[in-house]
Amino acid sequence: MKADQNAHRIFILDRLRKGQERKEILQQFAKAYKVGTKTFDSRLKEVRVQYANEVRTINEKAEEGIAKEVEALKSKIMTSVERQVYLSEIANCKSDIKKLGNQFFQIVELSDGRKEFISQADKLKAIAELNKMGGDYAPKQVEQNTEVNGGITISWQDPNP
Repeated sequence: MKADQNAHRIFILDRLRKGQERKEILQQFAKAYKVGTKTFDSRLKEVRVQYANEVRTINEKAEEGIAKEVEALKSKIMTSVERQVYLSEIANCKSDIKKLGNQFFQIVELSDGRKEFISQADKLKAIAELNKMGGDYAPKQVEQNTEVNGGITISWQDPNP
């Protein structure tokens, strides 16, 4: 590859990276190098392949980075079991009662060593949330059949015999 061909490619690649279109690059190229349109189009074709490869590489690396960030964020989200353990610790905890000003607070040390202020309302909320997670508030399913033949027949099955 000749030095001037390399200079042509660098010139065009720089303009493509800046987002310039063919027409604009051609005007600047013709002024700088005093060559014809055929030469320019030949160099542009070669450089577009190189530029497309650069863009693809950048996009792949960006996607990898995003995927790593997503995985890092996912690792910070508690699983269902972890949430149930945490709520169970709140509901079952033994606490030290401390007076702060005119109010009393229960201080609980969790299994990971953290200490938290827990009220009786917090314990009840934890129990309610555990009940929801366990499906204890789910409506009971009842099997119901209805027939209309001169009269209505309803049959149902109690899920808790």
